[in-house]
Parts: sequence; C-alpha cells; structure tokens
Amino acid sequence: MCGFEITMWIKYENVRWLYEEYEKGLSNINIGDPAKAVELIISVLKGDQPPFRLAVGSQAAYTIREAYTKRLEEVNTRFERSAQGD
Repeated sequence: MCGFEITMWIKYENVRWLYEEYEKGLSNINIGDPAKAVELIISVLKGDQPPFRLAVGSQAAYTIREAYTKRLEEVNTRFERSAQGD
C-alpha cells in the first residue's frame, strides 16, 4: 500500500467505527410515528413564517429544553455574580 491508500484505510476504519458506535446508541431509541412527523413538517412549512429550525419529536424537544435549561442556569449564575458588584 502507498501512503495515500494507508491514509484512506485509516480514515475508513475511523468512520466505520464511529458509525458502528452511533448505530449501537440508536438501537435503544424508540422512533416515533414518521407519518406524524411528515405532517407536522409540512404544516409548519405551509405557515406564514416557518422557523429556521424545527425540533420534531419528544426526544428532540427534551434535548433542546435540557440544553436551554443548562444555559439559563449559567446565565443566572453570571447575573447573580454581576449583581454582587453593585
């Protein structure tokens, strides 16, 4: 094998490993109703002001809420520290 072939093989092995790990993680996720998801997406896109991003499904909504809650806690902590300087 030449250097390029070895590099490509290493990259393939890394990607394959990542994909297999990703698949293992997804095996425990119960995917919702795809038809309902499509209906939701279409109805939102037909609206007057469709959003730039759309979370579809309870897992997506939970993940986003969890991230925003964590971020809000960080902001509140910084606000409290800032207010102590008054």
